Amino acid sequence: AAPLAQGARHARYPLALILGEERHGISRPILNAAEEIWEIPRVGQKESLNVAVAAGVALWAVRTLAPPGNANLQTSSEPKQSPFPPHRLGQ
Repeated sequence: AAPLAQGARHARYPLALILGEERHGISRPILNAAEEIWEIPRVGQKESLNVAVAAGVALWAVRTLAPPGNANLQTSSEPKQSPFPPHRLGQ
C-alpha cells in the first residue's frame, strides 16, 4: 500500500474511495479489484482510526493534494440532490 499523500498526489479520476472498518478492514475481493491501495500512516500508539475520521483525512488529502485543474474536484454553492431516499437520512 502507498501512503495516502503519495496516492492523492497522483490520483486518477473518476475516483472511488473504499474505507474499511476498524476490526475487519476491506474484503480480499475488493482489495484484489482495486487499482491502487492507499493507507493513512499513523504515528504513536493508536492502531487504527475511526472510519469517519479516516474518511475526513482521505477526502482532505484528495481535495488538497490532487493535481490542480481537475474538473471533478470543483465545488459549487448550488444545492445538491442526495442520492439517498429521505427516510434513509432520518428526514
